[in-house]
Amino acid sequence: MSKPLTSDGPTSDAISRVGRFLKIITLVQSRPDVTVADLASACAVTERTIHRDLEEMVRGGVPIAFDHNAKGYRIQADFFLPPVQLTHEEALALVVLAGELARAEQFENLGAALRALSKVQAGLPAAVRDEVARISNNVAIRTGPAADASQASDVYRTLQAAIAQRQAVLCGYESRSGESEPFTFHPYVLIFNQRAWYTIGHHSRHNTIRQLKLTRFTSVKPTTEPFEIPANFSVDAFLGNAWSFIRGETDYDIRIRFDPSFGRGIAETRWHKTAETIENPDGTVDFTCRVAGLDEIKWWVLAQGPHATVISPPALAEEVRRLAVQTAAKYPGGFTL
Repeated sequence: MSKPLTSDGPTSDAISRVGRFLKIITLVQSRPDVTVADLASACAVTERTIHRDLEEMVRGGVPIAFDHNAKGYRIQADFFLPPVQLTHEEALALVVLAGELARAEQFENLGAALRALSKVQAGLPAAVRDEVARISNNVAIRTGPAADASQASDVYRTLQAAIAQRQAVLCGYESRSGESEPFTFHPYVLIFNQRAWYTIGHHSRHNTIRQLKLTRFTSVKPTTEPFEIPANFSVDAFLGNAWSFIRGETDYDIRIRFDPSFGRGIAETRWHKTAETIENPDGTVDFTCRVAGLDEIKWWVLAQGPHATVISPPALAEEVRRLAVQTAAKYPGGFTL
């Protein structure tokens, strides 16, 4: 029988606090801009508790401090924790996520992740490594068709360096209307959206923030011109209520009715951050959301075919009708089987 903890031993509160300290250290070392609010959310405690934790960690010798330039907490570069000990579940998650996605050859930066994964696997205990290898063969991640990442690998690396060094790039770009005149671009972020890599940043010629597809760059050259990423910039704020990646100027309240055969499948998927579904007495399902612009969602509605009926707004219903008529006109007279 194990000996119970006495009053001189560690309390459950002390144990949980130590665990929280380790989590804070890990989060701060993995992100250069982590805030007290981020730490409080991750640790499920109040910001006041995090402030007390940080003060106690500093008194205990952990070199953690607020970086006013990064607007987040940092730990002295030469401070480190002992090697990470992964559980079976954690190791399997890494192998499946990094391994499967990297082998899909769609994500330019995951080639390095695959090499890092090999190092992590080599350091696992033999029993964990063998079990992960056995299970990972029966777990797969399938992504949709995507652009060939190798076509934009040089652009990706140049933009990645520009973001890290906060130096502008001089670009040539081929839009739908043709190749543009060279312009200066301040890249804020690289983002993979569904099928291709994009960058979001400040476009000098348009004097606004734009998203650009990496495979359409005809040239991208580093410069010595410095720039700063606005403190209030975020991908979520930039995209707003866009259905996917193209934000329109007007927000629309959408209501689409699906027949019973399609309704359940629609309700099981989170199609948009504002999406809600309502099951009607007759078995149909009403899908509602609020989106910025109709250019993207109209194609999604058309893809549902006769199983979807736009209830509102009228502008979306009319656009879907117009495109459906144009599509039907491609097949005059129908087919004889």
